Parts: sequence; C-alpha cells; structure tokens
Amino acid sequence: MNTPAVPSTVAVEPTPKSPPVRKSRPRPRPRRVVTLIYWVAVLTLVGVNVWSYRRDAREVPATAIIEGWIRQGRYEDAHSELAERLRRHPHDVEAMVLDARALAGKGDYLACAGRLHATPDWWPAKRELLLREGEAYLELGLAVKAEKAWLAAVKDDPLHPLPPNLLADAVISSMLNIYTIEERYEDAHKLIWEAYKQSPGPDRARLLEMRVHGELERPAPSATLPRLRQFVAADPDDWEAARALARAEYSAGNYEFAAILLAERLKERPDEPRLWHDWLWLLHQRGDKAELLAAAESAPAAAESVADVWNYRGQARLNRGEFDAAGDAFRRAIEIEPNTPEYHYRLAMLARRLGRTAEAAEHAAIRKRLDENRAKLRTSFGEYESALLDAPGAPKLENAVLDLANICRDLGFKRTAAAWLSLKPNDFRAGR
Repeated sequence: MNTPAVPSTVAVEPTPKSPPVRKSRPRPRPRRVVTLIYWVAVLTLVGVNVWSYRRDAREVPATAIIEGWIRQGRYEDAHSELAERLRRHPHDVEAMVLDARALAGKGDYLACAGRLHATPDWWPAKRELLLREGEAYLELGLAVKAEKAWLAAVKDDPLHPLPPNLLADAVISSMLNIYTIEERYEDAHKLIWEAYKQSPGPDRARLLEMRVHGELERPAPSATLPRLRQFVAADPDDWEAARALARAEYSAGNYEFAAILLAERLKERPDEPRLWHDWLWLLHQRGDKAELLAAAESAPAAAESVADVWNYRGQARLNRGEFDAAGDAFRRAIEIEPNTPEYHYRLAMLARRLGRTAEAAEHAAIRKRLDENRAKLRTSFGEYESALLDAPGAPKLENAVLDLANICRDLGFKRTAAAWLSLKPNDFRAGR
C-alpha cells in the first residue's frame, strides 16, 4: 500500500530546545570545615600564648622602686605595676598595702579601702591597716564603714598589737569625726575606756584629756552641718547621721525638713531609743505640747532607759496639770542620770510649786553644786593644760591633776577620777 505524499507546502515545526542546566558548585565537604576551624583555633591559641608569654616574661619593678614612685607622686605608674604584681601573686600583702597608698594618692578612696580590707587577718599590721581603712571610708563620708573599721582596730588583739600612739589616734579620730558631731557621747566613752585598757601611761593621759574635753566642748550645729550632710548623702541608710542631721537642720532653721527626716527614720526604727529622744526634743523645741504629750506617753519600753524621755514626759504631764505624775517622771530621769542639772532644776521648781520646800531645797542645792562643779572643771582643766608646760613631776602639775580628779568625782565621773589618780608623773608629756 502506497503512503500518501506530504505536500511540500506544509512546514515542519522545529523541536523546542530545553534551557541550559546550570551546574551548581559542589558544597564544601564537612572535612574541609573541620580543618578550617582547627587551624583558626590553633592560630588563636598560638597568639594568646605568645601574648601571655610576653606579658608574664616582662619584669615587674621591685617594690622598693614602686614605693619610690609613690613618694614622687607617680601614683598611676605605681598602681599599674602593682596591679600586674598582684595578678601574678594575689596574696602579696606588701603589694596590697603599696597599692592602697597609690590609690589613695590618686583620690580613689573606695578602691583604697577595699584593698586594705582585703588584706588577711593574720598580717601583723592588720590593725593599723584597719585604722587606715577607716580613714579612707571617712574621706567618702561613709561613716558607718569607717566606724566599723575603727572599732575593729581598737578591739584588743594580743596577737596583733597596735602601736600605742596609733591606738590613741584611732580613738581621737573617731571621736572627733563621728561620735562628737553625731552627739554619741556614750559611745565615745566606751571607746575611750576600751583603748585605755590597752594603752601605756602617756597615751592614757591623752585619752583622759579627751574624756574631759568631751564634757567641756560640744560643737555648734553650724559646724557639724556640712559633715553630716556628707554622711547622709553618701549613705542614706546611716540613721545615726540622719538623726544628728535632723537636729542640726532644725537648729539652722530648716524646721520642716528636720521633722520629715526624723519622722522617716523613726518609722523605719520604731524601737530605737535615740530616735525617740530626738523626736521628743524636736516636739519640745517646736512647742507642740499636745503632740509632745502623746509621743512621750507612747514611747516604747526600749526608750524608757533614756533619761530625757522621762524628762519630756514630766514636762508634758506638767503642762496637762498632772503634777504628781510629772514629779514621778522627773525622779525617774534623775535615777537614770543623777548628774544632769536640768532634771534637778525641774523637780525643784515643781516641788516648790506644790509646797514641798524640803524637797525643793534639796534638788535646788544639787543643781547649784553640779553647775558650780562644771564651771570648776573648765577652770581646772585649763590649769592642767598650763601645768603640762612644766617638767613632769612638778608640784603645779600634781596639784592640777589632784584637783581635776576631785572635781570629776564630785560630778559623778568616778572612773575618770580614779584613772587620773592612777597616772604617774612620767605619764604626762611636758611641753605638749
């Protein structure tokens, strides 16, 4: 059978070409990735080791050289080299002490105190370092930390004796810089007697001088205000500084701020006797008789050990016409502090008002005697200071000490009186 012929006029469509196939790059094999990571790690470790070797191979100057830099005022250079020394030898106490000096020279007192605090307890000069630590903290206004360091320095430790002159300096520094301006005289007395037990004769004389001086000289609020503001600004939780600041601010005329500051601290510590004492003082100064009476009567039992709490209770009851209750309060204040002239004066005035002439005369006489003895104490202490210019053992000095001891005994400072009489002539440093 014949196939029909295709007409020549019919076009044959060309077969379409498929698009070219792009060949993808072969993915790197896992082995190559591992190899790359390996060499990166090797080169990094080599670089770190070379850097570490060069750093550790560098010679650090001797401590004698660094100490010379500190004396020259090159504090930054000294600190840099000491930091490297301490990196290599973290327990090098000599380097710690030198670094603390360098940091103090730079003005970085916080780091200085931290470096001193890190020195181990077994270091022979640890107590001296605690003294310096307290001084560094005080530069920053951190009174609580400074006091803690000073108390640790004064604490008796036979294994780490503190040079006697430094012991007396620690007491004097803490008294002048913290206790006196915060009106914490009882704490100051405790500190004096703790140091007195550990001190030789000449320093005992200095400590007794501070004991008497604290009775005669009390700083004015205007003098303490800047320091107290620094304390509270540096440590808002320092309630002792806050209560003292409130009293100073009130005396400076900042009545509302003082009341708010003291009320906040009393709310935080409702059982603190000192805060209650200052709060009652503020209400009394403000003349708020109704609130003073309510506060005095609502003071917690812990505050009843403070004589002034009973004094203010007596004044509040007196204003309300409760004369017998007021008398009981004044007698309780006298029982706690028998050598405060004000309490005897108030009881004498009340007894005279009630016609109790004998009781009034008795307490008026006690008040007069206490006032006279305080005036005598000032005169006698001045004569003692003048007598120090004479040679030890001179009759003038012996008489001045004897007179001073007798007046202290009459004022009720029996321990102070006995301490004066126990001193020997060589314990007084002439020409001081």
